[in-house]
Amino acid sequence: MKKGFITLVITLLCCTGSALAQDLIVKTDGTKIEAEVLEVGEKDIKYKKASYKEGPTYLVSIGNVAYIRYANGSTDIFSQEATDRLAAQPAAPAQGAAARRPAARTVTTSLYQPGDFYDENGIRGIVIEVDDAGHGTVMSLDEANLRWSEFKKNEAKRLGLDDQHDGSVNQAAFARMVEEGKVRWEDFPAFKWCHDKGDGWYLPAINEIMRIGNLFNNGRVRFDRKAREAFNDRLKSHGGEKLDRLMYYFSSTEGDKASTALTSHMGVEPPFVDQTQKNISFLVRAMHKF
Repeated sequence: MKKGFITLVITLLCCTGSALAQDLIVKTDGTKIEAEVLEVGEKDIKYKKASYKEGPTYLVSIGNVAYIRYANGSTDIFSQEATDRLAAQPAAPAQGAAARRPAARTVTTSLYQPGDFYDENGIRGIVIEVDDAGHGTVMSLDEANLRWSEFKKNEAKRLGLDDQHDGSVNQAAFARMVEEGKVRWEDFPAFKWCHDKGDGWYLPAINEIMRIGNLFNNGRVRFDRKAREAFNDRLKSHGGEKLDRLMYYFSSTEGDKASTALTSHMGVEPPFVDQTQKNISFLVRAMHKF
């Protein structure tokens, strides 16, 4: 798990078996999400709604989560405030591994924060995330409506672009295939558009698309018109195009089938994942690391 986050496993004394039928994600603003947690990554948590487990997969940034209480009674804690609050509660005897003492939280000292405008070394865009070392990613100001691939469904081939976290890995793998003569930029418009923007630009992976959506929604589950308007106003004030909350955005991550790639949108709730035919046109944004 990412350095600086606090993980503490404890067993809470309070719940009956029926009350622990699902996981509970508690955000730093007090919002509670009854969920089935699928994955806790370094930066994000993937989950499905407890009331609709066959539905879409959602994502929430770890930075917006205080703690997760799992169905088995254990808890992962991601903030010092939650650590102090939960530690003050009486706890039952540990049923698994002993609770670990939390480490000190690391504070990011970068000049940039998510949502800031970035303009350095010819790279211009909106900062999407920043790590504790001050490095991060920038989203392009502009976007395009393009196909992932020009090939029809029955002609599609899987390229092995499976990275869900870092689109630059997928973009580099694609560029190697071009050099080897296995594919052509012209047949994959979304990748070509990012490539043509210059060195370092890439088609984001699905988790990066979802982080854009999370920031656009200000990390909220409910509709936040002011947050979206502020985000789009910042884009427009620097000559950019606003995000579309209803249209899907292509990622560089391929789907389960050779003919599909993973997409997400910036809808009312935190964005979720869908699998879309590669030869259908959807929106594309580029990303760059700094």
